[in-house]
Amino acid sequence: MAGVVPYLSLQAFRSTIKTIATMPKPTAATFDFAVAPELLGPRARAAFDALSARVAAVGEPFQLFFTPEELEAELRRVGFSQVEFTLSDDLNARYFTNRTDGLKLPVPGLGMMATARV
Repeated sequence: MAGVVPYLSLQAFRSTIKTIATMPKPTAATFDFAVAPELLGPRARAAFDALSARVAAVGEPFQLFFTPEELEAELRRVGFSQVEFTLSDDLNARYFTNRTDGLKLPVPGLGMMATARV
């Protein structure tokens, strides 16, 4: 579900994770999610506001944000037994180290990745 969760309604998200949670063990889902804007520092909030304005301008506004605690509660409520979070700094270290083009996640804290296992 990479890049999808912020565009979903809460109902659509809940329906999706509920379906995934009914799959046989050891099913896992990994997805990124938008951190609740009120948790962001000034730099990350400015980047978020700019991105939010751009996607809203093309008719695809962000709808869904979570704190890590809220997301974990949603996942556990439908039956996931393990939930892990990966911060943007860790994602940059894992996937973008030694890139010659400088590509990386631009603002620490702007996004997170979650992995949930049934």
